[in-house]
Amino acid sequence: RTRRKTSYFKIRTMMAPSSSSNSSFFKKLLQRCTEINSYLCIGLDPHPSEIENYYELSEEERSVKALEFCKQLIDATHLHAAAYKPNGAFFENIGVNFGSKTLLSVMKYVPSN
Repeated sequence: RTRRKTSYFKIRTMMAPSSSSNSSFFKKLLQRCTEINSYLCIGLDPHPSEIENYYELSEEERSVKALEFCKQLIDATHLHAAAYKPNGAFFENIGVNFGSKTLLSVMKYVPSN
């Protein structure tokens, strides 16, 4: 238990907010870490190698598959994850018409707590 308190203290110190908008984010993050006793951050990286025939798909099909991939990952980890970090480069790789839309859809799917 002492180790966890020390880790919490270190993280809390490192994450000292510098503005009021950051303040609510960091408070929420610290609350989540405390609630689930975890600092796990899940990277949401719909890598082409994870999606069958990725480069043979249309941009819209890649978007659908990438969103499905991320949703499955979120569904599988939401009880244990303190945060999620989508990697913008993988969404840009989807294409100019659907990449940012897919990223926004993924962000909306992430649980608010």
